[in-house]
Amino acid sequence: MVINLYGMMIRLFIVWHWLAFVGPFLIACVVDGYMTRAKKLAEFAYQNPSAFSLAAHVLLWIIFFPVMYLVAPIPVTPLFVPIWALVMALPVAVMLSNSQRIFGS
Repeated sequence: MVINLYGMMIRLFIVWHWLAFVGPFLIACVVDGYMTRAKKLAEFAYQNPSAFSLAAHVLLWIIFFPVMYLVAPIPVTPLFVPIWALVMALPVAVMLSNSQRIFGS
């Protein structure tokens, strides 16, 4: 039990250390999604609700991968977090760029 807790804490610290490096990349993806949305609103372009829904559902699955990473009884590479962030970046940008306008915002 103690060994499992120790392994989980090591993995948690690995995640926290990588988030310091990956955080600016994720912030850039969020800003890119919002800027694409603003451009679509200004040009009266089509905002695809199917792409928004698909990206949101894919993002829900991707978000829970670190939870499985923390409790998995198998050895996992420390490069999991940057790979996870790269995979998560595309659905975030697609979801934000295709979000619908709500009450004039």
